[in-house]
Amino acid sequence: MKDEGAHRIGRFMRYKEWWNFSFFSQRESLVFSYSVVTSKIRDHLTCSLWNFKKDEKIELDFDSNIEAKEGASTHLFAEGNWGHSSVLGKFEHGGWELKIKTPEFSADLFYTPESPQNLIEAFWDKKFKCELYAKNSVTGTLDAFGRTYEINTHGCREHTFCDFPRNTSWNWVLALAEKYSIVISRGDYSGYDYKYAVMYSNGHWMDLDPDVDLEVDEEHILKTCSLSSSDINLKVYPIRHRYQHKQILKGLLVDAHYWEMASRIAGSVIINHKRIPIDTFGIMTRSRMKW
Repeated sequence: MKDEGAHRIGRFMRYKEWWNFSFFSQRESLVFSYSVVTSKIRDHLTCSLWNFKKDEKIELDFDSNIEAKEGASTHLFAEGNWGHSSVLGKFEHGGWELKIKTPEFSADLFYTPESPQNLIEAFWDKKFKCELYAKNSVTGTLDAFGRTYEINTHGCREHTFCDFPRNTSWNWVLALAEKYSIVISRGDYSGYDYKYAVMYSNGHWMDLDPDVDLEVDEEHILKTCSLSSSDINLKVYPIRHRYQHKQILKGLLVDAHYWEMASRIAGSVIINHKRIPIDTFGIMTRSRMKW
C-alpha cells in the first residue's frame, strides 16, 4: 500500500490501528519497543527500553491523544505531561525519524528500510492489513540509565489496522540478523487461526509455512519454545522478559496482557530445498487481549 498514514476504515467500536517500531541491539544489550494505538474508545502509547543484561527497564504506558495523519507518509505525534514523541517519514524518502523526549529518557532514532514493504492481508475479506518492514537499519542516540547509547543495529517497523474481534491472542517472533530477517506470528482471533511466516534475505521476501506449533507458556514465560512446520525448525531461547497489564473499567472494557522476551533464536529454515542455518537474536512477544 502506498499510503503509510492513518486509514480509519473500520467500524466504531471494533476498529483499531497501530504502529510499532522495535529493535534489538546485542552490542548494547538493549531491546526497544515503541507503539501507538488509535481507536474510537481511547488512544494509547507504550514505549519500553530495557537493558536485558542488567535487567534495567524504563516503561512508558499512557492514554494519550495520538495525532495520526492520513496520507502517503507516516506522521504521528503525541504529547502530554509525560513528554512528547513523533514519527515522521516515508519509505520512498529514505525511512522514518522517531523522536521521544520524557523525564526518564530521550531517543533520536532513524529507521532506514533495507526491505520493501510486505503487505499481509487476512480474514474478513482481506480487511486485515499489516504493512511490514521487517528489516531496517536503526541508527541514532538514546539517553537512558545515566548514559548515552550510540545505536547502530537492526529493527522492525509494523503498521496494522482492522476491525478486531473482542477477544484476541497471538504470539510473535522477530529474528534479526545482518543478512536476513524472519517474522513468524500465530494467534487466535476469536476462533480465527491467524498466522503468517515470512523471511527477507538476498533482496527478496519469501513465504514460509505458517502452520507452526508456536505456544508460549504464560506461567513459565522463559521456557524454551519450539517453532516447527514443513520448512521451519527453530528454537527460541528467552533471556529475560518484561510484562505489562492494562485494564480499563477494571477489565470490563479492556483487559490486555503483554509479555516481551529478549531471545536467542536458532535452528534452520528451508528455502528452495536448501536448509539455511539460523543463529541470531531477536524478540518474542505474547499478547492476550479483551478490547
